[in-house]
Amino acid sequence: MSRVYGNRVYVYAPAAPAPRSGLPPQRARVLAFIRSQVAAGKRFPHARTIADHMGWRNAGSARQVLDLLVADGFLVKKYDRASGGDARLRVRFDLVET
Repeated sequence: MSRVYGNRVYVYAPAAPAPRSGLPPQRARVLAFIRSQVAAGKRFPHARTIADHMGWRNAGSARQVLDLLVADGFLVKKYDRASGGDARLRVRFDLVET
């Protein structure tokens, strides 16, 4: 499914499965950090910000955990493409409303 807002087209991933109850401690810490950032009125943190907070050297580790949280049903992964000649897709994450 996709929607157009102004000059942007948002393509939504299929609905996420229902969140499971028990998370490994590392994923739970990442999810708690994300929720605290969003609750404080800040934007969803970038993978680099999450990696810095967790003490990881590589932002790829944070991206892997974000993908696992999508698979667990806690996050939704969105793809958007800005118009104006930029053909790259950007990946964005959002918390699942519970």
